[in-house]
Amino acid sequence: MIQLKISNQQDNAGHTFYQNECGNIDLWTLPIKIFQKIGRQNAPIRLTQYNVQHIIDNHYKEFAENEQSVFDFVDAIFANYTNVRQNGRSLFVTIEDKIGKAAIIRLFPSLYGDYYNVDTAGYYRGVFLSNKELIWSESEPHFKVAETLDTRTGLSHKSAGNAINAVSQTTSENKDTTNFSKSKKMCQK
Repeated sequence: MIQLKISNQQDNAGHTFYQNECGNIDLWTLPIKIFQKIGRQNAPIRLTQYNVQHIIDNHYKEFAENEQSVFDFVDAIFANYTNVRQNGRSLFVTIEDKIGKAAIIRLFPSLYGDYYNVDTAGYYRGVFLSNKELIWSESEPHFKVAETLDTRTGLSHKSAGNAINAVSQTTSENKDTTNFSKSKKMCQK
């Protein structure tokens, strides 16, 4: 379970960022090769209070039945994603299955390109992704954290269906022990 709290830092629009347990507002990263493919600089990923409220207002019912917080939902997608897609300036970090269901995080670059903001997150039908260019697929290796997740949960990150289940699986039994730790990478000095 990811632990985030409000920071004292804001974006250019005055929206307050969340920070991790180390006080860092840079919460997640994607592999550099993804940014190289699209000709953009590698940048950390941040989350604002404003966007968390957007996710709650527009998508929370989709994953609330699993008693997940917005933070855990987003962190689980980052720990298990199978594809990265692009449409315009937006990046879509996704877990896609073969029956037309996808867990999606939309990232939007800051005005100055020094970070990406989690713009929204939720479940969508796969058709939503049909006009988004695939720029990275799970067939290319990404973070080894997923291997740690596999060992602890028994879920395979090679299967999009299992990954979607990992995002939606939060029971009272494993709620306190499940720790999607990609965000902890940002705590290292």
